[in-house]
Amino acid sequence: MYAAQHLIKNSVMESTQKTYASAWKKWNVFMQVCHHNPTTAFIHCAESTQQQVVHLLLMFVAYCLDALGQQPPTIPKILSGLRHCFRARFINDSAFDDTLLTSMKAGVSRLPYTPRTRLPCTFDMVQHVVYKNTRAGSSKQHFVKAVAVSMAYYLCLRSSEYVSRTSTPRPEAHQFDSQSVEFQLGGRLVSSHLMPRFHWNQIELVKFTLQHAKNIKGGYGVPIWFAVNGLEQDALMFLQLVFLWAQMSLRNRDDPFLSHRTAAGRLDCLTYKTFQATIKDCAVAFGFNPAWFNTHSVRMAAPTVLRAAGGTDREVLLLGRWKGVPTTLTYQGSSTANNNRMLQLLTNSTLFTSQDITLGRVLPPTKETKGSTVRRF
Repeated sequence: MYAAQHLIKNSVMESTQKTYASAWKKWNVFMQVCHHNPTTAFIHCAESTQQQVVHLLLMFVAYCLDALGQQPPTIPKILSGLRHCFRARFINDSAFDDTLLTSMKAGVSRLPYTPRTRLPCTFDMVQHVVYKNTRAGSSKQHFVKAVAVSMAYYLCLRSSEYVSRTSTPRPEAHQFDSQSVEFQLGGRLVSSHLMPRFHWNQIELVKFTLQHAKNIKGGYGVPIWFAVNGLEQDALMFLQLVFLWAQMSLRNRDDPFLSHRTAAGRLDCLTYKTFQATIKDCAVAFGFNPAWFNTHSVRMAAPTVLRAAGGTDREVLLLGRWKGVPTTLTYQGSSTANNNRMLQLLTNSTLFTSQDITLGRVLPPTKETKGSTVRRF
């Protein structure tokens, strides 16, 4: 059984494995609430009828909606993950095809719900966080937030790549570690935890390597680097902030980059909760409803600004490490600059002409047709 589970587990992406594990965890908690032993229930399927399993699955859906507060669109994904877990443990999964369960899933999909609203930050909002947390007298706890929002914006990061869900990061966390941020001095790269012995005027280049993100395979890190010379002031300030944090923070080589060790050796890590509050406070300062913004608003800001600046599809895809254009569009907001650029294109009569119609739409006669025809889309 273990070999089969191992084979199935390694046949899907790591992010999908986490989805399956989350579904199984919810099922285990539910079974404990129902006074069942989740580790042995239904292992011997002959002891349980299909209708009993269906009944428990129906109760499980209600439990997810009511007790766990899951949104209706997440229910099919949870059930799909749970079914995979049943199969991996050689538990009969035929109950998932039962008419009652299918009807309940269809009914749940029609339930009204309020979609989660996320809006992109602006560059001014990012700068507001930076300036607020780097003023004279700012502590390391403040300064690290300025570095985090800058890294998230310029590198288009997910929150899991720069903050921790827990005060002590989990081993499987996606965060940059100290070795994943490097500085070039005299033609050689030096890890960030060794920066206290160097000065900014020695830095030639800053390199970031994403090695732990959920869409990056182990050993296939994505490097991003910036040369210090030739950058405008705001962009240069981003690299200087990263260097200053590397210089002022005490870290081991495997510690998250956005962390600091106290004199007693305790690791003080920037948490998701802290950074989430920072973004929401910034939204309030700009007169917005804080419920519209979260940590992902910073990731959404970068492709929005790049697109408004005339960035190509390839540049936007590279920025966010996306595979397809439709995905990137969900992370981009509308802007006056982008709309005006499209408006200028629409007023250009040379972009689509009568000759284009003839060349691309009008087809010559065939044996079946005596006259020209128009190609259907």
